[in-house]
Amino acid sequence: MNRNDFLQELAAQGFPDPVTVDKVPKGGIGPHRHEFEAKALILEGEITLEVDGRKTVYRPGDVFHLSREQL
Repeated sequence: MNRNDFLQELAAQGFPDPVTVDKVPKGGIGPHRHEFEAKALILEGEITLEVDGRKTVYRPGDVFHLSREQL
């Protein structure tokens, strides 16, 4: 997915304006939860998320979606 399509999708689904989050290479933040539903488009690099015991690698163009309070 590209950035413009992602922004249109977010708006259509009623998400607030997105923020850009930059992470350092090899940095990790450990298991955590958000008090909000999260949807993210990977623009550069890759990220590995473990959700419900399953690890998934996301790369540029991939979108991940987490429910509110999902670990």
